[in-house]
Amino acid sequence: MNSIYRKLQKIIGLDLNYFLSGGLWGMVTLIVTTLSGIIISSLFSQIWPDDIYGRYSFLMTCIGFLSLISLPGMSQAITQAASEKKDSFFWNAYKIVFKYSLIGTVLLALGSIYFYLRQNFVLSYATLLCSLVFPLNSTGTLFISYLNGKKKFDKATLYSVIGQFVSVVATAAALILSGSLVLVAFLSLASLAILNLFLTFKVVKKSTDKNSYPDLIKLGTHLSFSQLFTISADYFDKLLVAFLLGFSPNAVYAFALIFPTQIHNILKTFLTLGQPKITELNQDVLNKTLIKKSLLLEFLVIIIVAFYIISAPFIFSILYPNYKNAVFVSQIFAFSLLYFPSNLLAINLIKLRKNKEIYIINIFYNILTVTSLLILLPFFGILGAAFSKIISRFGYSLAIFYYFNKMKRET
Repeated sequence: MNSIYRKLQKIIGLDLNYFLSGGLWGMVTLIVTTLSGIIISSLFSQIWPDDIYGRYSFLMTCIGFLSLISLPGMSQAITQAASEKKDSFFWNAYKIVFKYSLIGTVLLALGSIYFYLRQNFVLSYATLLCSLVFPLNSTGTLFISYLNGKKKFDKATLYSVIGQFVSVVATAAALILSGSLVLVAFLSLASLAILNLFLTFKVVKKSTDKNSYPDLIKLGTHLSFSQLFTISADYFDKLLVAFLLGFSPNAVYAFALIFPTQIHNILKTFLTLGQPKITELNQDVLNKTLIKKSLLLEFLVIIIVAFYIISAPFIFSILYPNYKNAVFVSQIFAFSLLYFPSNLLAINLIKLRKNKEIYIINIFYNILTVTSLLILLPFFGILGAAFSKIISRFGYSLAIFYYFNKMKRET
């Protein structure tokens, strides 16, 4: 049995002990997160009409979109720093992210005024309350990135599960007991934000190392500005659906994205595990093996996508019977997940500090997303948004492969 295990490990070129043990903790988190998301989304579909859920989805999209102001690339820089034993970087990054998040608070407050003037009072009050916890929400999970860099996947899992449980209970209670969009939106964010603030101070101790590591701050800043394009592109479709088609179609589109998004989150486990490992490996080894590893991951993704496409009608009939019109859009959207393995090559670009190349790739992705959406959405509705995602993600993959091969030739 051990000989078979060693042969398998040699064939796929991975440290199976590392990936199985780390992956196990990641899967626990994802199982809890996925089940929680399914429970909450099923409650939403049964309690709220599509118009109300469309408004709620729009607000959560706006908050997610504004996360681009909060230097999202710092989380990757924190993981990189922790894996390199540069612990003092965490609190420097935390302060910077919190400071930039205050801009998001101001913008949400202005959005609240806008909705109030449009006499959309419920959305106005909900936006105002959410603006108050936005900075805590932005910095909340940075400690998870720190733990991942330290390869403490068990603790990262435990704290993620606790946070998910608290958020789900608070959201479900507000939804069932009051049905108020204002309370549901506020409690879903505030409950998790306050808990994560406590856990951050519990997990990350003050370091005696006084080095601020400006190269890592620069890396986190560069990654964040490069992600301005990918994050805005990822949220642009949801914003545009709400603005052009209305809140009810936005609700249908939101339900269509639920399971493909959950699958995407599951696949991110490989990246979480892979980043510290890629950091440790010699570049010559990576040049020879990363393409092979991405192809092996592609085979797994194909199986997952095929299974979801077949089972989607059954899933919606059980969980979301009021949204069966979202099934076909969800099946089409699932094809966009086939791009995912190219992210392994993107991690290598981060390791090599290829900031210019990362900028170019993300700008290209943004332009492709916006252009395809503006062309396809008016003609095909929410189905056009799904086709746009497929086009932009595969264009992103091609750009990453191009720059990886170029870098490999240079080295």
